[in-house]
Amino acid sequence: MSEPSDTLVPSFVAYLTSERRCSAHTIKAYKEDLNQVQVFLFGLGQSPNWLLVEPEDFSRYLVWLQHRGLAKTSINRKISAIRSFYRYLRKKGLQVKHPLRDITNLRVAEKTPRFLTAKQAEGLKTLVFGEDFSGYRDKLMLGLFLWTGMRSAELIGLTLTDVDLTRAQLRVMGKGNKARILPLHALLIDQLSTYLHVRTLFLKDIGVQRPELFLNDKGGALQASWLYRRVRYYTGQLTKESYRGPHLLRHSFATWMLNNGADIQAVKELLGHANLAATQVYTHVEFERMREMYRKAHPKGRSKDGE
Repeated sequence: MSEPSDTLVPSFVAYLTSERRCSAHTIKAYKEDLNQVQVFLFGLGQSPNWLLVEPEDFSRYLVWLQHRGLAKTSINRKISAIRSFYRYLRKKGLQVKHPLRDITNLRVAEKTPRFLTAKQAEGLKTLVFGEDFSGYRDKLMLGLFLWTGMRSAELIGLTLTDVDLTRAQLRVMGKGNKARILPLHALLIDQLSTYLHVRTLFLKDIGVQRPELFLNDKGGALQASWLYRRVRYYTGQLTKESYRGPHLLRHSFATWMLNNGADIQAVKELLGHANLAATQVYTHVEFERMREMYRKAHPKGRSKDGE
């Protein structure tokens, strides 16, 4: 087998796309991570030799990342990208060492997902949306996030053919190109019907035809950064949480479902989680909230210094 060259990373990216069917976000992140470590290890514009990398080389790279103040979660993602790359090299039959054999992921404190309370969610009814294409679109997007728990990428990827009003359901494409069916609340069906009508008139006016369900104000495809800012604008009127993007509404959906007795396996399927552990985190949310309420309200729940 010939010595590895700078063609291996592009080959790995193609493998992630065609065989692993990773999301576009994951592929972009892994590509950027590997390009960065390649420059660190071999220099800018130099042909890499991945077979000669030693564990000490990656240790120096990780120390460099920490000195830059990179978040532990970001460093762990880079470690995962490198591990996946070397698994791919071994799969290709290359006699590679195990440069990450003594390197473990950094320990990250588990965060309890934040969510909207029922009272905060009621505030959605008071939000003002314009009586135009943008207003109907924004209202429906918020409703879909809140009442289906879908991800941002899944909403952006929705097309007209994914909508089935007769059966009151949507087909979404999740991580790993795994499709799943989401039932639609009656309120969403009405909003979706109205939006589709307004969308048709809007596209007719600007002379554009697009397959995507949701479009920006100019009739083009949505961008994740734009969607985040749009959702944050509205949720900022409901809560002061530091994170107010689409995942706040996804967390809210999951938490409400489980707190109201929904079967955890059913919630797992609705969220498109690969394993149950990812869903179980939401079962701790209500307990943590109640413990915090107890700590603040009960004299014996407070610390000795009154905090």
